[in-house]
Amino acid sequence: MQVNDFKAIKNMSCLEKNLAYIRSEYKKFRDMEMPELTEELFNYFYATGQRQEYEQKYFVRRGALLMSAMMCFIYGEDEHFETLLRIINDICAEKTWAFPAHMSEGTLHPERVIDLFSAETGHALTEICEFLGSKLPVDIIEKIRVEVETRIINPFIEEIFPWETFNHNWAAVCGGAVGMTFLYAFPEKFNLVEKRINGALKSYLSGFGDDGISTEGLGYWNYGFWYFTGFADLYKERCGVDLMNNSKVKNIAMCQQNMFLTDNSVISYGDCVRHEQYHSGLAHYLRNRYGSDIRIINDKISSGVDHCYRFLSCTRTFMWTDKNLAGLKEAKPSESYFKDAEWYINRKAKFAFTAKSGSNGGNHNHNDVGSFIIAGEEGQLIADFGSGEYTHEYFNEGRYDYLCNSSRGHNVPIIDGKYQSAGQSFKGKVIWNGAGVFELDMAEAYAGVIKRLKRKFNLNDNYIELTDVFEFNDDSKHDITERFVSVIKPKITDGKVAIGSMVIECDETPILGSEHLQNHAAEDDVLYFVDYKSNTTFKIKFIMQ
Repeated sequence: MQVNDFKAIKNMSCLEKNLAYIRSEYKKFRDMEMPELTEELFNYFYATGQRQEYEQKYFVRRGALLMSAMMCFIYGEDEHFETLLRIINDICAEKTWAFPAHMSEGTLHPERVIDLFSAETGHALTEICEFLGSKLPVDIIEKIRVEVETRIINPFIEEIFPWETFNHNWAAVCGGAVGMTFLYAFPEKFNLVEKRINGALKSYLSGFGDDGISTEGLGYWNYGFWYFTGFADLYKERCGVDLMNNSKVKNIAMCQQNMFLTDNSVISYGDCVRHEQYHSGLAHYLRNRYGSDIRIINDKISSGVDHCYRFLSCTRTFMWTDKNLAGLKEAKPSESYFKDAEWYINRKAKFAFTAKSGSNGGNHNHNDVGSFIIAGEEGQLIADFGSGEYTHEYFNEGRYDYLCNSSRGHNVPIIDGKYQSAGQSFKGKVIWNGAGVFELDMAEAYAGVIKRLKRKFNLNDNYIELTDVFEFNDDSKHDITERFVSVIKPKITDGKVAIGSMVIECDETPILGSEHLQNHAAEDDVLYFVDYKSNTTFKIKFIMQ
């Protein structure tokens, strides 16, 4: 497997823009006064349920750690080490590396809580020691070792953590990061936890069907699979065990190429965002591991940096970028159906389309059985808004009162004023997929409101025709509203609705509306509605201009 030496990276022309970005970000953090993570700020979450105030400042500190470490790896000047040592000292002095949102108020030993971010921090610090070795002062190496032993090693040996049996990204991120921390800093103790680390990663893989699709969405696939792959790579190197030699893991590795609708739009079912970074470094690594089944669908080389400043994705993007694959751009799959997720995807020259059946259960789920997305050059035209702001209430009883999580914020009918219900038992049933057709019965998502609700999509090169047929348990007249949502403001011209480059044709009269909501970045946003009153048969056509 190709791995780039950091000293050679500065001479790789395909990484020039990313190197400039690292230098620029480093200067920003170098000249910044690091925000304090005060007790008051920590407790703000418990008082208000708001996460952003603490977490944003936390991520600034992790950004300073990442950028100063990268500068030390690549350039290694005295100034870079001075900046790195300052932020290492700051992080080692933090009360806890975990988030208040991930522990109960009044937790007796918060420094022993291993969540996503404490695990990432332990990995980052031990990897810095591994990569820089004797270039670091002895007292800093010892300080990192003591803090990691106190916060990660001993707690993990002495306690069982709930995430070890989670079937989603937590198991991969925490398990992978903790595993790498042991292998780097305390390899002699790895045999004490090896079985549990492997168990956590097995739990993670169990959350995928054999089709490899992450129903948590691309963002969470990125997060979990980066750490799974990072650990697997180091585990094979140090212990000779190959976790990647598995057909299901290979299918999961193909998830990224399947989730992009266009170059700038991704499938955003559930708690996702509508635009994601294409992780070229991970794609290059997987291509070199699995061959041409891994498609390189974007010729841009990403930085691997996100708003959380995750250490692994940035370092490995630089280490794993293959100059022989840089500039390659292969076609995305045209028509696909993923039977475990029950997702249908079809990419045409003028647009990309996806629709889903599935259920209203699962991690980061929204109530969206039968919903769909149409994406053009402008982005999503008929949209799935994706995730709202993460707060305490967002993950508790009020979750489905949020517009973006409720079916009233998705492209599905509202029947007698009722929305779809939450839970694994509220689901759809796929009737047909293939040859430009996707059909399902989505009645079970509505908790006994309706006997049958058959939704059928017919795709042409220039348009999509949708037909809904409703069958009720009685002969009463029912109030049916067909709802379609967009993040682009619709306009009505000559009785037809236009959204960007798409025109909607329907015999019924459109009713336009909108509602404000908070997006994942805690910014005020708007979701636009195009509603139609419907009889028991409804037809509509979405035409690309």
